[in-house]
This record gives sequence, C-alpha cells and structure tokens, in this order.
Amino acid sequence: MKGSCYDDNERDYYGMLKEFVRLKYLGNKCKLFMFKCNWYNTKRGIKVHRSNGLVEIKHTSRLLGNEDFVLS
Repeated sequence: MKGSCYDDNERDYYGMLKEFVRLKYLGNKCKLFMFKCNWYNTKRGIKVHRSNGLVEIKHTSRLLGNEDFVLS
C-alpha cells in the first residue's frame, strides 16, 4: 500500500490480507469496504528486488498494535 505522507522518509506499507468486511448503511446507497491485514515493519525485514519488482518480507518483522484495518 502506498503511504499517504511522503517526505524525506517516504515509505510504503506491506501487509498480508486476513479478512475483509463490507458495510452497507440502511436507507442509504453507501457501502464501505475494510480490509484487515497483518502489517510488517518496513524499517527492517523488507527487501525490494528492483530488477523484477518482487518484495521479500521477513515474517518475524510483524508490527504489533491496534491498527489492523485499512479503508479501500
């Protein structure tokens, strides 16, 4: 996922999709999709192979915290 704040320390976020939730509001045509992911620390454990675009993630570098969801 592309980061929303790019500066001198710009970075993207990497995660593994665990589940997704679709919310539909009653009396309204609004829908919302949320994705629950395991996020990984991009300061360590991430290696991007520029030649082929593959990203190698060290699975032990998982971030701990309460921000599991991302909005579509």
